[in-house]
Amino acid sequence: MFYAIDIVQGAKVELDAYITIVLIATVRLVAMLLLSYSSKHYGRRPLSIVSGTGMSICMLTLGSYILCIKQGLISEELEKKLTLIPLSLLILYFFISTMGFYPIPFALSSEVYPGNIRGTAAGFGAGCNFLFFITVKLYPTMMESMNAYGVFFFYGGMAVVGTIFVIIFLPETRGKTLEEIQEYFVKKESTKEEHEKIVEKNAV
Repeated sequence: MFYAIDIVQGAKVELDAYITIVLIATVRLVAMLLLSYSSKHYGRRPLSIVSGTGMSICMLTLGSYILCIKQGLISEELEKKLTLIPLSLLILYFFISTMGFYPIPFALSSEVYPGNIRGTAAGFGAGCNFLFFITVKLYPTMMESMNAYGVFFFYGGMAVVGTIFVIIFLPETRGKTLEEIQEYFVKKESTKEEHEKIVEKNAV
């Protein structure tokens, strides 16, 4: 929630920024409570895909909305009628991100890594997560160079990339043992090697 006040103001939210932050914090608390139920019944992978997709839509829509205002495509009169749009998008973004992309990676770090490297890999992942603190510190600089809509487009684009990564690489871990999860990756690697051999044979 660093620069939360600036983000709310940059998103053109008409409601008092401090009240908005309280609303967002409440929504995140509710989302965390729902996550404890949802992850057991629906699994990590579906939640991550829904979360990433929702985050992408919210950020890209918010960026487009601000860009339309910037370019004069939305009049001041119409903007006053649409004041709930940026607020709703921000609240929905924080709700849906807390239901997936924010907390689930920490749970997955103890499930997807093989036992012999789990400690090292989990530590490396946590270290990378802390390094992304740089993007938070760069927020004011990004606002100056990219404008508010550019920042939201950037975060929306990152959410799209993350969602694609989840769809391609992340297996479902709900109800599976560590051995079953490891077997999934072994089979995937074997299939890849077999495919490469077939391609090499056909090339010859």
